Amino acid sequence: VPHMEMGYPLVANRPVVLHVDTTFKDAKGQPLEEGFSRRWQVGPPLITRVDPALWQLTRPATGSTSGLLISFDRPLDRALADRCLHVRDAEGRPIPGEAHLTAAERMWTFKPAHPWPAGAVLAIETRLEDVCGNSVLRPFDHDLTSEADAPAGDAVEITLDAVGRG
Repeated sequence: VPHMEMGYPLVANRPVVLHVDTTFKDAKGQPLEEGFSRRWQVGPPLITRVDPALWQLTRPATGSTSGLLISFDRPLDRALADRCLHVRDAEGRPIPGEAHLTAAERMWTFKPAHPWPAGAVLAIETRLEDVCGNSVLRPFDHDLTSEADAPAGDAVEITLDAVGRG
């Protein structure tokens, strides 16, 4: 309601500066050792849910140790990407390996510790958000009366088998 009455607080093409001083507390409740500032340039509004169907995947060959590469259509929230993207085998067990979010939070890589098994999937928790607060579940600023903004399902999985044995 406030944005409908007063407008969005962020305006495209206007800079925003966040100042954090030493009176802020860290995760352990201690004051920060030093303050900092960060400046952003506001872009156009992004008010659609995160849609994994729009991601570009470079799928690895089954039996290879090639990395999985995903290019997102928008920057994702780093902390949530670390917790909400999972690579699993056909039985749902985690596949060990190293994951990295890079390229301004628009690319995710996963390098398996062992060759890729058949039936591997990328499991995406629907709480995964972009940097604007839109999730796989729903847009951040959703219309409770709109069917298009109704929550998506509980989980999204993408099968990674795309090419033959490596």
